Amino acid sequence: MTLSVVAATESGGKMVVPKLKKDSDLMAAAGPSLRRIKYCCLLRARVTQQQRLTSALVDDEHEKGRRLRRPRNRSPAGSNEIFDYNSKQQERASTRRSPRSLSFSRPSAPNASLPRVDQATMTDSVAPKSLFETFNIPDPTMTPTASTSCSAYESSQSFRSYLDILEPILNGESMSNRVKSLQETTKGLEFLKPIFAWLKSPDLELDYHLPSLKAVLRGLHISSSSTMNAGSQQQQQPPPQQQLVKKAFRQELLDQRQRFRDTHHLNQKQFELTEAILVTIASQCTKQANVEPVAVVWRKLKQAGVAHQGMLHALLHLTSLSQRYQPYHNGMSSILDVLDASPRKQDLTSNAEATKVDLVDEIAAYHDLLFKPTEQTVNVQVRLLVAQERFHEAEQLLATHADKMELRLRSFLPIFQSYLQQKDMDSVLRLYHFMQSLSTVHFDCDTYVSLLVGMAEHGCFAPGALAIESTKTLGFSVARGPQLFDELAAQMAMDVTEIPAGSAKRLYNALATGMPQYHLQPITSFAPLPIVSEPAIAEELVVNRVRIDPSSGQCLRTGVKLRLIRLEEDESSRLKEGIMRLARTTQVKFQENWKEGKTQMKARADEDLENFFQLLDKREGDPFTCIVDGANVGYYLQNFDDGRFSYYQIKFVVDHLESLGENPLVIIPFKYTQSYFYVTIGAGGSLGSRKQILTKDEKAIRDELVRARKVFVVPRGFLDDFYWILASLSKQSKARNGSDLFVQPDNADGRWPGGRPVLISNDQMRDHKIGMLEPRLFRRWYSNFIVNYNFAGFVNDACTSEEIDFTPADFYSREIQANAAAGATVWHMPISETEDEWLCIRIPLTQTQ
Repeated sequence: MTLSVVAATESGGKMVVPKLKKDSDLMAAAGPSLRRIKYCCLLRARVTQQQRLTSALVDDEHEKGRRLRRPRNRSPAGSNEIFDYNSKQQERASTRRSPRSLSFSRPSAPNASLPRVDQATMTDSVAPKSLFETFNIPDPTMTPTASTSCSAYESSQSFRSYLDILEPILNGESMSNRVKSLQETTKGLEFLKPIFAWLKSPDLELDYHLPSLKAVLRGLHISSSSTMNAGSQQQQQPPPQQQLVKKAFRQELLDQRQRFRDTHHLNQKQFELTEAILVTIASQCTKQANVEPVAVVWRKLKQAGVAHQGMLHALLHLTSLSQRYQPYHNGMSSILDVLDASPRKQDLTSNAEATKVDLVDEIAAYHDLLFKPTEQTVNVQVRLLVAQERFHEAEQLLATHADKMELRLRSFLPIFQSYLQQKDMDSVLRLYHFMQSLSTVHFDCDTYVSLLVGMAEHGCFAPGALAIESTKTLGFSVARGPQLFDELAAQMAMDVTEIPAGSAKRLYNALATGMPQYHLQPITSFAPLPIVSEPAIAEELVVNRVRIDPSSGQCLRTGVKLRLIRLEEDESSRLKEGIMRLARTTQVKFQENWKEGKTQMKARADEDLENFFQLLDKREGDPFTCIVDGANVGYYLQNFDDGRFSYYQIKFVVDHLESLGENPLVIIPFKYTQSYFYVTIGAGGSLGSRKQILTKDEKAIRDELVRARKVFVVPRGFLDDFYWILASLSKQSKARNGSDLFVQPDNADGRWPGGRPVLISNDQMRDHKIGMLEPRLFRRWYSNFIVNYNFAGFVNDACTSEEIDFTPADFYSREIQANAAAGATVWHMPISETEDEWLCIRIPLTQTQ
């Protein structure tokens, strides 16, 4: 029993699919299986026909849109010839069709239904051969071949995007002005015709022959004879071979340029105009962040032999917008379509183990053969060498440029990660030491964790581990075991204050893998690291998530008490200098409308802040233990209609501090010490301002604070923020008379534990740039000195509650720290997603049996 097949026919360019007569007896005998097959085939055929109809309609609309976008002839007499010429070129290009494309007529009505298609109507001319063709999905098994036909670019989004940028440039006012100027000295529009024709052509009319570029990308000449001597300041000269390659490439580029000019019959002025248009296109792509046209622009640049540094920088920037830009598809292959990835194979003419070269690699190599390398092009060369597994050459390349440019962490990461994957610990530590020696390389948390994880998995931190040979020459105090972990973790603590939960789990799994004798079970990627509170036994490997007792700062797992890491003398000096630098710039901006010049403002800011700092250091009497941010306290909860700057609130806070055994100093701006002033209404003054006149009682509070010398008035026109920050850093040497103002936990007076003086303020300091200059110091200062408060706001002189809550400064630092316990070192690393959870690590010094 067979099904008859009725072939589809074509009539007048329109596909006609005849209707198949149903055989009810046949379908009944076939049963539901055949009916399901018939339904799938029918659906497939209808999807295919609908897709092709839609494609034909889109092509028709695209062609109409191009004709509508052509500029009207508003040019001077004689200039319409150029636009006619461009239109003809565009029409000839757009009317070409790929041999595989089919033409369908448009349905008579928008909602016209498709003809019914039965499975018997599906022949090779109607049904696609694969699912990729049915749904217009590129077939991954098909390898694109180099093509220079128009259809290759006609179906390319890159070329269409390129034309969208090109046409406004050619038809713009700048080009019209250039036409006018050229008509007087040249043959007029004939000068521009070959330029415009080549720019709009999708055909590869001239191949490019740049063998030196191809050889460089294949790795023949990317090498360096330098060594990893970070202390050497000698300028390394490129090897003679590299100079010869650069010289050869420049000559090849000149030859390519001459062939281009001869092929298109261009003189020098025409070539310069062509180059200027390509540069403009690259500039427009950069402004629009449009990566699509880059492949076309790059191919035309090579065809013309252009050597323009600004254009190459623009193309490098664009290709960096995507992680691995690979535009050579859909018949648009460039040269350099093969690259031997194996460093052991020297037969580079063989394509047996070839792989693609990214466009960014090619642009970077092109740039460095013509101009001085930049950090971006050096990074591309490093990535290319790493892809070829030539890690040591990549390392040497960076050593060559380390004293010539500011290399960043990103330059070294591909090599660093490759060494870790190869478990080459000697090379890992050598590169790590070299990176640490560069002031421009700043390690982040992930890089430190990757270092510790890679070495822990290799068993480098286990008791009795094998020594790492490179540590002897790199200045490490130890070569293996827990002490090596301590040394690396201490360096990490200098740059990182906390770690994310994912990094904590990575460290746990790495130590569990590298020290199997302790029988820790690795945790799967979806399971969290559990919190453990039970005390650890002696000689137990501790890698646990723990909580710290907030009242004592003790770790229940190891019994260690966390400590408050106070600012050292040099750290306080650096923080003070940072504040003084900010004062110079911020004060000028704050007083930019004043009559004094900017230079005078800088001098006054420096002088007055330094005088205030010295005043605190030399004053006699009891040292101040609390610095009160007077403006912050005075405005607290006063953002209602009748709110005001409240001296009652300042007195309320000062009285409570004195009852707790503290000696407060209030910092108040000059403005609020006057009999009247203007206060802002709403958040940030959003509702304007109004005049406030101090009452008799408010003046009495002000005068009493001044008489008791418990207030410092910030000079008129100066920011008070810098004064109360500096006050917290003051040593108060004479008043302190050698005594330590630090208050121990569980003291008999019930005072807050921690350093003195503390700063009473609810200011979150989001606008203080000092936090960005030295984040670690700023955080340490903040955790040491800031005390927050909370009370019911005053309405005039009345308050609904006499209670005030203070949130004291930390008496143990929430940052990575090490503490000794029973001969071993215990590390605690705060977990950033939490407020009270830490990763606790203790590696035993002796090997367990």
